[in-house]
Amino acid sequence: MSPRVVHVISNLGTGGAENMLLRLLEAESAGGRAGGHAVVSFMSGGALFGRIRDLGVELFELGAARSLKTALLLPDLIKVLRATRPDLIQAWMYHANIAASAGRVFVGGRPPVLWNIRQSVQALSNNSMRTRAVILAGTALRASPAGIIYNSEVSAGQHERLGYPRSKRIIVENGFEVSVAPDREAARALLMRALGLGDDALLVGRVARKAGQKDDPTLFAAFRRVADRVPNAHLLLIGRGMRAEDADLADLAAQCGHRDRVHFLGERLDVARLTPGFDAAVSSSAHSEGFSNVVAEAMAAGVPTVATDVGDAPRIVGDPHRIAPPRDPEALSAALVRILQAPPEARRALGARDRQWIADRFDMRAIAVRYRALWDETAGQTHIQNNKTL
Repeated sequence: MSPRVVHVISNLGTGGAENMLLRLLEAESAGGRAGGHAVVSFMSGGALFGRIRDLGVELFELGAARSLKTALLLPDLIKVLRATRPDLIQAWMYHANIAASAGRVFVGGRPPVLWNIRQSVQALSNNSMRTRAVILAGTALRASPAGIIYNSEVSAGQHERLGYPRSKRIIVENGFEVSVAPDREAARALLMRALGLGDDALLVGRVARKAGQKDDPTLFAAFRRVADRVPNAHLLLIGRGMRAEDADLADLAAQCGHRDRVHFLGERLDVARLTPGFDAAVSSSAHSEGFSNVVAEAMAAGVPTVATDVGDAPRIVGDPHRIAPPRDPEALSAALVRILQAPPEARRALGARDRQWIADRFDMRAIAVRYRALWDETAGQTHIQNNKTL
């Protein structure tokens, strides 16, 4: 019998960890195991709430405000954990890791906790004071988790240099759907109609929320150079907060000198349907990425992709000519121009190469099997230990 797994996560928005949780639950649902999972979200609602609920997964919301105060949520979290009686608690990201470790102490049988760390940490100063505090709290609680799952080898090494135990390292990369080939022509036609563009337009897509680590200034500076050299290039921005009404983004778009070729779509739930329509995809992140979902998702959609050298991006892309140093708009633009100026058949071949690269290494079906084996093994070991103490 499969163990009862309760997932603890800050929110159910459209971030990388949240989407990975959704994909895992979809895989478990396909295997008839959705009823063996419950999800506890600190915050209410979220773009993925309905999709997870529709899988038949039990959902609990603790009603936190945007500014999370984990200690204040503990009593409610403990009540949920006691009610759901997990065999294993799977935590997602720093705040949930700390809360799950604290909460398990008050749950019968003290179920094991697996932490999940989804970002890199080149320097603590790249993070807010609150995030620095929870990162360092993890070193104080390092004996608590049964294991620490990282989606990035770079991230694992960085955290271990801060004091996270090497002995608890578990690397499980993100997984992606590659069983069905995307219809790139249909996606491109959809975007062209929505944007009112001609067939000769070339779309550079960037999927990311508005956040400092995503480095919008470098992205716009790079696009200015791209637009100067490729007259039919357009920049398409998708993600939470990526709206033309945002004053900072409006200034950056104006400064790049090609405002009419910058398109803001904001947060979308149909990103998977739109991404195959890109002619090239780009990630401009300056820091804190672990294993970038959006980079691999674009590649899985058959889109040639360029990224900055942050986290495991070089390993994901697998081509040093499409990796640029962080905060280097010249290098980022040069890599994009090479793709956009290539003949269409060369771009298609490169996209097909990228899709196969992801399929060979990060197929979601294989990643889901690894998680299931990890949950079974961790819960099983604790069951044996508990029986020995009876």
